[in-house]
Amino acid sequence: MSQRLTAKGYVRAGDVGVPNVTVSNQEMVVQTDENGYFTLPIEENTTLFICKPDGYDLPLNAYNQPQFFYHYYPNGGAKNLNLRYKGMEPTGELPELIYFSLIPTDKKTSFSMLAMGDIQPKTEEDISFFRDLIVPELMAHGRNTDFLVPMGDLTWDDLSFYPLLRDHLCSIGLPYYAVCGNHDINLRTTDKAFKDISFKTFFGPSYYSFDQGQVHFMVLNDIGYEGWDESLNSPGETCGWLDERQLSWIENDLATVPDDHLVVIISHIPIYTHILPEDDYRNILNRDQLFDMLASRKHLLSLAAHTHFVEQVDLKNGGWKGDAEFPLLIAGAACGAWWKGPRDYHGLPVRMGMDGTPNGFFKFHFDGNQFDFEFIPAGMPSHHQIGVRFPEREVKDADFQEKLICANIYAASAKCKVSYKIDNGDWKPMVQTIEEDPYVQDFMAAHREDYPLWMKVRKTTHLWKAKEKEQIDLGIHTIEIKAIEPSNKELWIKKSFQVVKEKEEISFRLEEQMITIF
Repeated sequence: MSQRLTAKGYVRAGDVGVPNVTVSNQEMVVQTDENGYFTLPIEENTTLFICKPDGYDLPLNAYNQPQFFYHYYPNGGAKNLNLRYKGMEPTGELPELIYFSLIPTDKKTSFSMLAMGDIQPKTEEDISFFRDLIVPELMAHGRNTDFLVPMGDLTWDDLSFYPLLRDHLCSIGLPYYAVCGNHDINLRTTDKAFKDISFKTFFGPSYYSFDQGQVHFMVLNDIGYEGWDESLNSPGETCGWLDERQLSWIENDLATVPDDHLVVIISHIPIYTHILPEDDYRNILNRDQLFDMLASRKHLLSLAAHTHFVEQVDLKNGGWKGDAEFPLLIAGAACGAWWKGPRDYHGLPVRMGMDGTPNGFFKFHFDGNQFDFEFIPAGMPSHHQIGVRFPEREVKDADFQEKLICANIYAASAKCKVSYKIDNGDWKPMVQTIEEDPYVQDFMAAHREDYPLWMKVRKTTHLWKAKEKEQIDLGIHTIEIKAIEPSNKELWIKKSFQVVKEKEEISFRLEEQMITIF
């Protein structure tokens, strides 16, 4: 058992101590006194960190990473752990005083952030796809934005890519707060306490908090991993789990947060997913303990990634019993379908996840303890928020007897009201359905050789359908679809399509082939 010591130090803005700043040893929480001074017990292989208060910025290192932590790993923490990737360098003896710096800035009641799901590259080519598709979009939408949160699976088990990924994240030009994912851990470690040692080395603590405006962000590490199974010589079991030390920290940290603040829980594995509710790998199994600690909170939001599909979840369906609404947004994946699929004319993989949502990320806007967000599809116009699945650009006259009007509204909630109209007709309601996107089904079938066998279409919560009962004449028509959320945010699309007789379509196709051949 490691020796228990006392860490002492100051939180300062220049030469002035900052009072009432929260400092933690990953479990206990204290606040600085009037001079910015703190003391905390500490053991080997512990990270101290502060919670950045509103009205201050954090100094950044050369990689645009906020500096709010101190690692105490006197021996490096890598001895006899069978680490395949770089662990912590020995930090030596505990300093007599530890200093954390803050930079005074104006308090902001409103601000913005970008939130991005799994990058998950398996090869250097995958990293180049991230560089060429996602990074330019983050740069463009990062203007007038305060920070970025990459929500885990920064790589795909090969942690040797961390330095290169860190450089690309730095190039975006925003401070970023990283989340640890299940593919960000040292699978080979025989001691699960050191599963995140490489992540910590390159990105800082794997759980922590910070304040901006009237919002308290809590970044969690919910990767439950038992360590390498030496008897089977294979990775141990992984599930969504919050360990006891982290649960203690959550409870202690929340005790410092005013009741009127919005608490944003950010994790890699979702607290709960309605699409795969019984999957230990895709839900936090001990979420009831988290719910108990949050039960009295009035303003809540959760963000996650991991599943590679976009889903808005009402956590009441996952066991939340508090009085407040507790929405969860699962933000899909920057890599879409793991960077797989046929290539476009830029040499980039097709931009589509297994739920039909394009590769992309989300931009959040906070004002006081309120928020809204928008989905940003990468490499597409920002208004591309709805995919019309039927009618396609050209349909047979009999198709309307057999098929339903169908639209994938990529980031819609279950409470969204969706309607359509054809030409100058009346608006007609559409009904939410939870099933696989038919476009993705057809696309995967047509390009099966471009996807691994394990990859399959996922059901989605953001598909709407309706039966058109009126006769649609031959010729050119338009269809409009609008989606209105309870917040009155409206999404809209209008497109044209052509109705043809089946024999005319066949004739057209033969003529088209002849032109192509000759």
